[in-house]
Amino acid sequence: MLFDDGGMIQRFLTCFSVLLICAGLVSCIAEKPSQKWQVAANGAYSASLKDNGLVLGSFQHGGSFWDVANYARLYNWNHMEGFLTEILFSDISDDGAFAMTANYYNLVLWDTRTGEPVWFGSA
Repeated sequence: MLFDDGGMIQRFLTCFSVLLICAGLVSCIAEKPSQKWQVAANGAYSASLKDNGLVLGSFQHGGSFWDVANYARLYNWNHMEGFLTEILFSDISDDGAFAMTANYYNLVLWDTRTGEPVWFGSA
């Protein structure tokens, strides 16, 4: 008999399940992007995207705010003037009007229209 033990059936069902999962994953592969641009030369700790605004905490240049529609960096943000800040965490408000950058020592709330800090908190 072909299916004389339960192991053969189990292997068949396992292979069939794996094939179904693979077929599902292949169908999820997205198209290649029409454009790409670099926002952090050597990587980022954090990034948050809302509508056309992107706030980013990078390894080398602190925080930055980008106009995604025009592929342009609008502001460079650091928590101390004259020093590059490691921005470990970032977020942007639902309406895109404010952005937050933070590290282990302080947190800054920024106005995304002017690039100016609105609030500064420190540990």
